[in-house]
Amino acid sequence: MILVPSEDIYDVPKTKEDLLNSISDIHYVDVGLNTAGAYLTNHDVFERISKRLMEGAPQLRFILHGTPRQWSDKQRDWIRNEKDKMLHLLNLKSLRVREK
Repeated sequence: MILVPSEDIYDVPKTKEDLLNSISDIHYVDVGLNTAGAYLTNHDVFERISKRLMEGAPQLRFILHGTPRQWSDKQRDWIRNEKDKMLHLLNLKSLRVREK
């Protein structure tokens, strides 16, 4: 007896939509840049994510990773400001988010 796999079973998403719909969590790790631009702060990015979710894509959860030093360093206050702006934009669009 020879078993032939179904065409619906695959390990690699076949389309962009399949790939995007397979993502449930996005872990955002502060990479330790010594310059601004570590966090997403563009309103349009979150607008597009929110729109995609309203069109039926599965719910996403964002997990922001950083250290207390990164998020409270007075000499690099742009890091906390960018993180807070990203959190604000996520919450504004009612996207699930958690800080770690």
